[in-house]
Amino acid sequence: MLQHATVTTPNLTEAKFLTGLTELDNSYESLSKLLLAMKKLIHPGGNVVITDIVFENKHGCVYEQDGKVAFCSYPQLPGHFYGSGDLLTAILSAGYFYNLDLLKVCDLALDVMDRVLSSTLSDGRPLKYGLCYEPHIGYLFSGFNALLEEKNEK
Repeated sequence: MLQHATVTTPNLTEAKFLTGLTELDNSYESLSKLLLAMKKLIHPGGNVVITDIVFENKHGCVYEQDGKVAFCSYPQLPGHFYGSGDLLTAILSAGYFYNLDLLKVCDLALDVMDRVLSSTLSDGRPLKYGLCYEPHIGYLFSGFNALLEEKNEK
C-alpha cells in the first residue's frame, strides 16, 4: 500500500522499520538518508514527514521540500503526551487536504503542539488523561484560515 501513498507521516521508529535503516542515529545526515529512503517507498512525487524527531533538545519533524531537507521543531518538554502524534498528524493531514505549503503547515502544527503540550503540563492533570487542546482550537482555525487566504491570493 505504501507505494500508492502520496503522503505519509511515520514517526522515527516506524520510518526506520519501514526502510530497514534501524541503526541510524539522529544526526542531520542520518535523518536526510532516512527521509530519502522513505521517499523511495511511496508514490513518485509524494511527501514524507517523519515525526517524533528529537534533535538538539528540540522535538519536531523532518521533511523534504523543493529538494531540501527541513527540520521544524519546538522545545522538548518532559513527559509522554498520549495522543500528541495523532494530533500532529491530523493537523498535517488537514493542510495536505487543502494543498497548503507543507513548510507553513508544519510550522503551524508545531506551534499548536507546543501550546497544547505546555497547557497540558500546566493543567496539572495526569498526562495519561490526554492532551489539553481545547483552548487552542481557535488559534489553529485562525492559522489555517490565514494559510488558505494566502493560498487563494496567489
